[in-house]
Amino acid sequence: MTLGERLQQLRKEKQMSQEELGNLLLVSRQTVSLWENNQTVPTVDNLIRLKEVFGVSVDSILTGEEEEKTKVTEHNPQQQPEPQTPDFFDSPLERHSFSLDKKDLKYIYKIFTMPLLKKLVLSAFFFFFSVFAAFSDTSEEQNTAVLIILALIFIGISLSKYINGLKVTKKSVESVCSRKYTYETFNNYVLVRVFNSDVEIKSQKVFFNEINSCWETPFCYFLEFKDKKAYFIIKKSALEENSRLGYFCHNLKTSKTDFSSTKITALKTLGNVLFIGCFISFFTAITILIDTVPENPAILQDGFDSFRIFRYFLPVPVLSIAAGILLNVNKIRNKKNIICGIVIGLMMLVYGFFPTIFGNVGNSLDTVEAQLGFEFPETTQMNYKVSTDISGNEQAVTTLNFAESDANEFEKFMQEDNRWIKESNEEIKEIIPVNSGNIPADYFLIYNTGTKEFGKFPENDGKYQFIYIAYNSELNMAYIFEYSSSVE
Repeated sequence: MTLGERLQQLRKEKQMSQEELGNLLLVSRQTVSLWENNQTVPTVDNLIRLKEVFGVSVDSILTGEEEEKTKVTEHNPQQQPEPQTPDFFDSPLERHSFSLDKKDLKYIYKIFTMPLLKKLVLSAFFFFFSVFAAFSDTSEEQNTAVLIILALIFIGISLSKYINGLKVTKKSVESVCSRKYTYETFNNYVLVRVFNSDVEIKSQKVFFNEINSCWETPFCYFLEFKDKKAYFIIKKSALEENSRLGYFCHNLKTSKTDFSSTKITALKTLGNVLFIGCFISFFTAITILIDTVPENPAILQDGFDSFRIFRYFLPVPVLSIAAGILLNVNKIRNKKNIICGIVIGLMMLVYGFFPTIFGNVGNSLDTVEAQLGFEFPETTQMNYKVSTDISGNEQAVTTLNFAESDANEFEKFMQEDNRWIKESNEEIKEIIPVNSGNIPADYFLIYNTGTKEFGKFPENDGKYQFIYIAYNSELNMAYIFEYSSSVE
């Protein structure tokens, strides 16, 4: 008789199907079928389990020797061995029963939603980083819009998955906590029984050598299988003081599988990294700022724009504050991350949004050029000042100096652009700045920022904002006035 035939015979004697035997051995029905057809053979661990299930020796399963001995002694009743009760049906060494209450449910829910929260935090970090990156260069409006749309889509999908994951997890946890559990401990395995309203809905035999690790939380153990991503929950309060199962769980637990210890250690490490990262990111931003600020002080707007680099590093102090709060929630006193994050975060906010707040104050070449619809040549020097005219109105005056070659190209542009005039008429003279009359100029341009008209006296009375430009071709200089003037 082959090994497969002996397995099939023993299984039928126990009146078991291949699927039932597979469930007891934690293998599939197909695996049992392969054994019985002599296509594969059981492993050593499986042979030991088969011995316990069938109540025979391993030698009997492999060679049938015990079966032959039984045939020899069956004519001599005095030599027949006493019938043995299979180990599978022996009384358990200890038994533990428990149910999970609402407090346990809340804690389990928190444990299994933590990975979802981590993914959402990473998604939020990517979202804010993308938005800051998008607004760091407002000149590329199309690229900015695309980047923001992609970031919104990404955070929307992540948020949807997070909410759906919370719903699924809550439903699963509520189902788990509504049941009653019984753990019966034998010599080398645990029989787990699950009841719903006192009706047994599941039973499973878990061998000790199949348990890969034990995760310990303040109120329970999670036993994890080696070959399956499955857990069994054991409530600590249900275990006796000298429980064999409790001793096994405690000794199987390591620093890597201690849930609370791992979480706190990871948070402390993250907090320290972010604390140092706050200073590194701030000084890195300053270093980049120094390298990107133009040497020519005339390029005022580029100098403003260089401060946008601080926006890229703003998520670091924000995460530092979050790490500090999480540590305090877990009763680990931590103030350095919160204080450092707030201080450096505020500094980065001020510097990062410096261009937005101050970039368009007074005279900004980018703003003037955007309003006029053309760009000035590259300047060799720029002077800027704000003063008050005789009427008490504030006016900003910017003086631009150009190189000879650039000035010549700019003059050709002015000659071809009919918005520039060589002589101002009497009406125009009434609205140009009073102190601009002493400036020698060859070309003039006046623009009403309210009516968006060039070289035209306003039709209605009122107070208007103007941009007046006087250009001297001999000195290669342009004078830009930004001011308000009343028309009656």
